[in-house]
Amino acid sequence: IVYEYAGFSTLTNYAQPAISRLNNVPPRKGIFGNVIPPEPLPPFRERANYVIKGVLQKSLEAISTLHESNIVHRSIGRDSIILSSVGMDKTEASSPYATVTSRLVMKLSNFGFAGLISDAPKDESFRRRAKAFKIDVQEGVNTMDSSAFAM
Repeated sequence: IVYEYAGFSTLTNYAQPAISRLNNVPPRKGIFGNVIPPEPLPPFRERANYVIKGVLQKSLEAISTLHESNIVHRSIGRDSIILSSVGMDKTEASSPYATVTSRLVMKLSNFGFAGLISDAPKDESFRRRAKAFKIDVQEGVNTMDSSAFAM
């Protein structure tokens, strides 16, 4: 099986302030080796749009696709969401200059605790966690409450 390389940029990397990520970009050099100062960051409104309409929306779409397939992740976090791009440069998506949402690709990883939503009521540790939230889940009984809690 061959998969496309997605890169290593997770939400943990992207959660760093844009100015910090900008400082990690290697300096560009001119023809004679002189350092060219970096371009200014895009306006805040464009970067905010990228986060909301790109990162947040596409992350929720990925999780929704998982749930529609009757799969629950159970350990979603900043390291479980990978930012990638449609281009060859997979770091483009986490660049402080990234503002084009159509080039952003969100991928989920770390499926070690994943399982089927329908199997959740059979899991003793799941029932114990549900009980802590005052949701009564009985073994072998799949209710709307147990399915919602599993997601």
